[in-house]
Amino acid sequence: MGKQAKLRKIRQQAQENPSKESTQSPQESDPKNFVKNFEQQGYKLSESLSSPEIPNKDTKPQI
Repeated sequence: MGKQAKLRKIRQQAQENPSKESTQSPQESDPKNFVKNFEQQGYKLSESLSSPEIPNKDTKPQI
């Protein structure tokens, strides 16, 4: 069985038997609870993290 045939078979099985993984719960997709879910994952919207500074001088790799 070729690669495309395997993928086709997997897609057909997924259409016939939809799993819970592919469907989102209404609570997760609710835009009103976005900030609450975001903070539960450990992110803080009040803090802004900047990227590290890029050095001005050209550094050579150490061998």
